[in-house]
Amino acid sequence: MDVQFVASVAPIVRDADAARRFYQDGLGLSFEGEAGDYVFTHKLQHPIRNSLAIPMT
Repeated sequence: MDVQFVASVAPIVRDADAARRFYQDGLGLSFEGEAGDYVFTHKLQHPIRNSLAIPMT
């Protein structure tokens, strides 16, 4: 199998604020948009093209 890229990563989280801090402060990612508790970026380097954090309800 020759995987070229991962189109999306969407972890489901219990605590949206803690997840955002982890990705921003812990991993150094920046988000370019949000819709409510959903945050996303299209600026990740190859091989992941898109990422967002989905809060559990």
